[in-house]
Amino acid sequence: MSSNSLRVLKDVDFERVIERIAAGEFPKHIADEIGVHHSNLYRQLNRHPDYRISREIAWEYRLDKATEDIEQSDERTLPRAREVFRAVSWRAEREFPERWGGKSLTVNINQGVSMEAALELAASTLLDRITGRVIDQSPATPGPDSQISNTEPVIGETDEPHPPV
Repeated sequence: MSSNSLRVLKDVDFERVIERIAAGEFPKHIADEIGVHHSNLYRQLNRHPDYRISREIAWEYRLDKATEDIEQSDERTLPRAREVFRAVSWRAEREFPERWGGKSLTVNINQGVSMEAALELAASTLLDRITGRVIDQSPATPGPDSQISNTEPVIGETDEPHPPV
């Protein structure tokens, strides 16, 4: 951060910046107006305790405005209003999924297969193929309870002796 940016940021009323963000302004536009790089302003804002709340209020404002635009649109402007609403709601879902995210993903790792078990199964299957053992996976005995039998020959295997070379 340059010394000019530090001096300018010291003079900034961050409470007013937070209010402007809550009113729907973007921090990048505010940074341009102040005369500092937006990353410097974001860095300082991230330290402010009310910054997250102001961002949430701003997205709520944008969603309300987009909804209002849909309600007030005519048949000519309705497609554009819907598209704006979709874009605003998509972004709000990503910024604040706990509030506007419609979908939740739950991953249960207790029912997963360990890497060791998967490698052991893969190695066992490969070994069975190499040695000629066939795994019987009939519906009565699926998965790990499969029975191994040597009754089916491997391709190229016969009961007759090989002819002399």
